[in-house]
Amino acid sequence: MELLVWGPGHGLPSGDPDCLVVLTYLKFTNMKSVRIFEEHNTSRSPNGELPALIDGSTTVTGACRIIGHLRNKQMNADYDLTGEVAADTLAFEALVFETLRPFVLHTLWLDEENYQQTTRPWINSLASFPHVYTLPSRLRKHAKKIVAQRLPDQLFKDARNCVLSLDGLLKEDSAYFFGKEPSHLDSLVFGYLAVAWKARLPNDQLRLCLEKEASALVKLLDKILSEHFAGEEIRQKRDEATFWNTETLWTAASVGVALSAMGLYFWTRD
Repeated sequence: MELLVWGPGHGLPSGDPDCLVVLTYLKFTNMKSVRIFEEHNTSRSPNGELPALIDGSTTVTGACRIIGHLRNKQMNADYDLTGEVAADTLAFEALVFETLRPFVLHTLWLDEENYQQTTRPWINSLASFPHVYTLPSRLRKHAKKIVAQRLPDQLFKDARNCVLSLDGLLKEDSAYFFGKEPSHLDSLVFGYLAVAWKARLPNDQLRLCLEKEASALVKLLDKILSEHFAGEEIRQKRDEATFWNTETLWTAASVGVALSAMGLYFWTRD
């Protein structure tokens, strides 16, 4: 199987929350058989969305659908949960997906200041030519479709209530939500909150909420990042340097062609 994701950003293995959810789930289930590819456009995805999982002739897109597919393959992070706890997990997963995800997408893609200063530069650093000119607006439209007509104030209210509920669910003596081992819920929460926590956004309501009202969740985010992704920071820096060098080469080549054309014009005009 192959997993296609957006590359690193904000000090995380992927700057995209949905991709980060799946990457975290793979870490929790120790699924080394899945090869991960950092994409620079969405051409390999049938519906133009990432993350995308290619399993033979089948391609699955979207974090929840991908994890459902992996579960059907007996790759289940919730295998050891009891029936009652598993039911609670499903309820909280639905809460995260319905309230936290839309607000995070709104924060990253639809808040104008956050989009222009943080999200757009990040996706431009990953996108290949000529997708760098079309991809940001397309991804922004996708986020707008998910958020729909919900107002920012209501989105934040719902997301804050979700954060407080999750923070209350974490017990002081538990490493994760349901004991010593991580679950699907842990991967969802990390994916959707880690970007808001780590990214330096001009408008960072969710980060302030975490900082002031959800210390247990912050501890969980830092634990998952340090224990499961610590060795990937060096790779991230190397990749980002490669992307910027590639962009620099494109710019230099374009300037070189323009200067050559101008030189040829003035040389032959007489």
